[in-house]
Amino acid sequence: MHQGVRELLAWTRAHRDDPAVRLHSPARSSELTELERELGQPLPTDLRIVLGYFNGGRLPIAELLPCGIGPGTIGAAVKSYAKHIGRD
Repeated sequence: MHQGVRELLAWTRAHRDDPAVRLHSPARSSELTELERELGQPLPTDLRIVLGYFNGGRLPIAELLPCGIGPGTIGAAVKSYAKHIGRD
């Protein structure tokens, strides 16, 4: 696990009661597998780790997209970007 991911997870644990921190329950293995199948490749290991702790949410400075392929998810963002640049 990269140092930045370790620090993110430590920070979220330390601030879980902060009202500006709203994290979703961990992603299920089946959700991760479905996203990987839809994208046609495995997720980066660090992203899988983070999604295993919390499946998206809000931090004071960012919104973390949840695993999935519907609107407002990682899969939808990847597909939108691919369409924007003319790629599959």
